[in-house]
Amino acid sequence: MKKKKNLMRMTVLYVVLLMFTLTGCNQGGSGANVLEALPSAEMQDNDANIDPTTNDSGAGNEQFELTTSELSGVHTHLTATIISDIHQLAPELRADNPVFETFLASGDGKLLKYSTELLEAIKEALNTDILIVSGDLTTNGELRSHEWLANYFHEIEAIDISDSKSESNNKISGTESVGSTGKHTRVYVIPGNHDVNNPYARTFVSGKQEVTDTVSAEDFARIYGDFGYDEALSRDPSSLSYVVRLADDFYLVMLDTCIYEDNLSLGYPVTGGELRASTISWLRDVDAQIKALSPEGATIISSSHHNLLSHSPVHDRGFVIDNIQDGIDILDTLGIKLNFSGHIHTQDIISEGNITEIVTGSLLQYAQTYGVATFTAENIDYHTQWVNMEGYALSHHIEDPFLLNFKTSARAIFRENSVALIGNRVENKRTPAELEAMKSVFADLNEAYFAGTDSENHEKIKASEGYMLWMKETEGFLKGYVESMLLDDSPDNQYSGEIR
Repeated sequence: MKKKKNLMRMTVLYVVLLMFTLTGCNQGGSGANVLEALPSAEMQDNDANIDPTTNDSGAGNEQFELTTSELSGVHTHLTATIISDIHQLAPELRADNPVFETFLASGDGKLLKYSTELLEAIKEALNTDILIVSGDLTTNGELRSHEWLANYFHEIEAIDISDSKSESNNKISGTESVGSTGKHTRVYVIPGNHDVNNPYARTFVSGKQEVTDTVSAEDFARIYGDFGYDEALSRDPSSLSYVVRLADDFYLVMLDTCIYEDNLSLGYPVTGGELRASTISWLRDVDAQIKALSPEGATIISSSHHNLLSHSPVHDRGFVIDNIQDGIDILDTLGIKLNFSGHIHTQDIISEGNITEIVTGSLLQYAQTYGVATFTAENIDYHTQWVNMEGYALSHHIEDPFLLNFKTSARAIFRENSVALIGNRVENKRTPAELEAMKSVFADLNEAYFAGTDSENHEKIKASEGYMLWMKETEGFLKGYVESMLLDDSPDNQYSGEIR
């Protein structure tokens, strides 16, 4: 087992858990169900105790240059980029007006204002065989945002990446476009809890928050037909789950874990998730189908929006699928040892039993990293990668100071938002010097928690004045949250392991 959580601290964290589940994935995007007292799972992404100009976190600043090559006796390497919780709001739904600025300011710290630039920077850096997008594609399920993203993914698939990668001797299904001899990235998407039947879909162009069209499950499959659904080896009749054959004996199962059927009648999108009984039945059929197609064995990986494993006591209810054991059992049946997910906006890796789950942080929250993986039939090598926003801004002659100093600026905003969560809960009890020490360690921990570097510097943090003051604090809510951020004891930005 790669990581263990200290379950003995569940009592201490009970209040924290309850508060987190109230925030869910901040269904209003910005403004709805925002819990002022706690950084919700969608608040921000972090990286405490890291110089953002260095590679100390394991999230490299260099542009990745992964290549495909033949794997003797089986098949070639396959490379993948993994992004999650991109929460795009189509540019035509935004406006530079006080209402939109209020919407941004009242939210959970996502850098929605720069979502398009972040996505464009990803597009320019992309040079892998596939791109996996594990849900929450849009801010709140806006039809125009989905249409914008479909066009964006078409642009990605049209880019010839042959110059940056050696040609593969084993043909990856769908990677050669009609009329072209070049190499192209294939995109595969799955919905998140924000994406389908979302009654919070809004436009801001008139100077008011106004309702705009959302999409149904059928609309989603149609809009993203070119990004998994139309080429699927099999589709689940009861959800937006599907399976694609990436290579001769290499399969990707995209699992729809969202509950969206009653969103419009409820008046809000459901945060939690599950694997439907009908989806599990379909997966048993998929197992039989793959065994028939690959009688000598297959490599199968999966991706979902919700977590299939518990990553923290504060990220259970509403974040992990409700029927967690059913999910583990069906993955074991299929022989799936690796799942990519998102939803909690933190970078985290955990292994339990035969399964490893890699959670990718939100692209819109500090530290703005994404996953890069290379696969053989047997193994994965994975690391996170910074979005090179400074390089993108320079190459496109963008003069926005925030983008030109992106890592520093984004980190400063995150620390500011983290400290603001403390409010006046402890201000009246401490001297200015004590309060400053407590704020500093709180911001450090919160950054590290979201960036996936929270397993580092435990002893140094526990020896700090700020931490010791938190442990003396009688206000249990924030104290419990501080303790919860020190439960992780393994790296979350790099992983190597077996997948078959």
